[in-house]
Amino acid sequence: MRNRYDYLRNRYVAWCQLKSKTGNHYNPVTNSFNFIEEEWDQLCKSNAPNAQSAFNIDTEETPKKRNKASPKLAKITEFENEMTSALKLMVQANSGPSLKECKEKLNNLGWGATNPLHKMALGIFCESAKYREQWMLLEENENADWVKMVSTKLGFNA
Repeated sequence: MRNRYDYLRNRYVAWCQLKSKTGNHYNPVTNSFNFIEEEWDQLCKSNAPNAQSAFNIDTEETPKKRNKASPKLAKITEFENEMTSALKLMVQANSGPSLKECKEKLNNLGWGATNPLHKMALGIFCESAKYREQWMLLEENENADWVKMVSTKLGFNA
């Protein structure tokens, strides 16, 4: 608390010194000092060596407020970044052949909707894109064995 008080007091003293300079250098409408570059250099070398840097004053502009990101906003931004990464991974994991493409191949096998292998294959397709991708790479004579094997692994009942 004491450091903050000293800091503000020093800024106020420097501000008063600048405001009391002879000439019309202070603009109360814009709350800024209108010194030219040479005058700032002279002030920095003499009485108020930290005046310009202490106030963040440009020659014709008002002091700028610092934008501090609140801790809450920083956490939200961090959370948003993590969620974006997670969503990208989910999309990447679920890319591949569509359920429709896999079902077309399944229908071409002629197993029929009442065949237990047909039902298990549909269940497998819903599990992940990797299973759908594997299904599309299988030869026709491998399909039944693959469906039985994966169904057992996933705990599907025939």
